[in-house]
Amino acid sequence: MNNNQEFERKMNFIVEQQAQFASDIQQLQESQARTEQAVAQTTAVVAETTAAVAETAAAVTQSAETVGQVVEVVTRLANVTHAGFSETNAKINALVDAQIRTEENLARFVGRTEENLIRLEANAVRTETNLARTDENLNKLMSTVDRYLSDRSGPRS
Repeated sequence: MNNNQEFERKMNFIVEQQAQFASDIQQLQESQARTEQAVAQTTAVVAETTAAVAETAAAVTQSAETVGQVVEVVTRLANVTHAGFSETNAKINALVDAQIRTEENLARFVGRTEENLIRLEANAVRTETNLARTDENLNKLMSTVDRYLSDRSGPRS
């Protein structure tokens, strides 16, 4: 082989290597763009999840405050109605039992919140259901107390 052919062969090799290098760089840039897009999407999902966790924490805190207020109201009402109305006392005891079950459910919910981020939406629905049951029981209690107070005061002339 003469020097020109050897030189040309080496030049072709270098040109091919440069072309392959340019192709590899292009593939790396495309891969990096896809990776950056995936990171951006992951960041958005993390932000949404963080917001959902914050909302759930706020709902749990509000629920705990509401449960505390309901317990306080039930206790006061129990003291007022303790004068011998066994039916009213039975209903209050049932409400207290329901409240205790609600608090136990809520305590289990709070304990599992961090472990169950994937089931976050289902837990939030269950919390709302428990709050609705508590509101319903409180409404029943207030109705019972209103009836009791109406029966106790009797007609006034």
